[in-house]
Amino acid sequence: MSHQATGGQIMSDAIRRSEQAVVFYEGLKEFVRGWAAIEAIDNMVCYEKQCLAALTAQTILPDWPSDQKRQMTTVECCV
Repeated sequence: MSHQATGGQIMSDAIRRSEQAVVFYEGLKEFVRGWAAIEAIDNMVCYEKQCLAALTAQTILPDWPSDQKRQMTTVECCV
């Protein structure tokens, strides 16, 4: 019998993985050289933060309209 994850477990795992990705990319910046590489990593961090904000909003505010969630989850670094 296989284990079936619930929607809540999947969302929790997605949030955890997104948080880990931010930590990973932030740490990776210490090992790269050049402005272009750092900028690329900063863009990846920003993307992950947007994903994290969206996942969190979906978990906390599942019944809110999508446009309101989008406004609440806009990440400053990516604007």
